[in-house]
Amino acid sequence: MDVQAYLRRIGIEGESSPNLDFLTRLQQRHMFTVPFENLDVMNKTEITLDPDSMFAKIVHNRRGGFCYELNGLFYRLLQELGYEAELLSGRVAADDHTYGPEFDHMLILVRLDQDYVVDVGFGDSVRSPLPMSGEEVSDVSGTYRIRKNRTVFSFKNFWGING
Repeated sequence: MDVQAYLRRIGIEGESSPNLDFLTRLQQRHMFTVPFENLDVMNKTEITLDPDSMFAKIVHNRRGGFCYELNGLFYRLLQELGYEAELLSGRVAADDHTYGPEFDHMLILVRLDQDYVVDVGFGDSVRSPLPMSGEEVSDVSGTYRIRKNRTVFSFKNFWGING
């Protein structure tokens, strides 16, 4: 992966050490410059989730993508920058408080001083890492927290948009 090309795509010059401040900056810049889009899904265009295809689409062709593409490529960027990260399956909450199927969404777990959920693939959602501690995080899109629900962690936006 051409890390510098990716960083230029999201408007970041140079690199920094893997810490929470830089992770927050990466997430914010990505969300401000790379759109969530599902045009290929709607047009029934074949989507290839291999890293080279995602990189060409998002970085070289300056397009967006859906969660598997955006979070998949962002995960690889984080790894290249030295972050300890893993991909997670997500289930999207519906208005009736039920959840979609497993693997309905993809997001990223990043391990720093504590664990954080990072998600650049859900459109208008939280723009900074969410601590797994249950601490609330507020930004222009709402107030978020991750809370433990039995043995499963749930991701909830308190302003009525679940993701």
